Amino acid sequence: MYSKNPLCFRAALREFNVRRDVIITPDTVLCGRPVRRLTLRHWCLLEAAESPFLACYDRTPNLDDIAHFLWVVSTRFRPHAPFRRWRFARGCRRLDCGPAVVAIRRFMTDALQDEPPVFPPPPPGSRQLSFPEQVLLGMARVSPGIDLREVVDMPLAQIFMFMEIARRAGKTTNSE
Repeated sequence: MYSKNPLCFRAALREFNVRRDVIITPDTVLCGRPVRRLTLRHWCLLEAAESPFLACYDRTPNLDDIAHFLWVVSTRFRPHAPFRRWRFARGCRRLDCGPAVVAIRRFMTDALQDEPPVFPPPPPGSRQLSFPEQVLLGMARVSPGIDLREVVDMPLAQIFMFMEIARRAGKTTNSE
């Protein structure tokens, strides 16, 4: 199949490399800045700021949104360091918006490439679980003894791989 379609081969190779890199290196470079892999903590901070890089907020990102995203996932991020944040944002003023948005969207796609399907819809009268709640619930289901505080700082791609391995192991165990 791959020999007939080089695009499939390149896509499969890219998926393999992303999965491998998540396990080998916890940090990467995005828009020329060292950043950590996307975690649930990052997701919650971005959700609180209504970042346009999350699918649920449909607006065009501007330079401030790019700087905020890069600050949240930065290896230098500290939640209560306004001067550091200002200095970081000031350094982001030289970024070209178009390529930066493309790079961040690709970063998000790589982080969510193995995202499991969403849970079944909630019963009438109850609310839909948020993405972080779904991930934490999924981890609690596949590994009841895991400390969920550790899961918050684990890269999402690694969480999804862990959930898939646990799901497959459960299928194998249940079918025997």
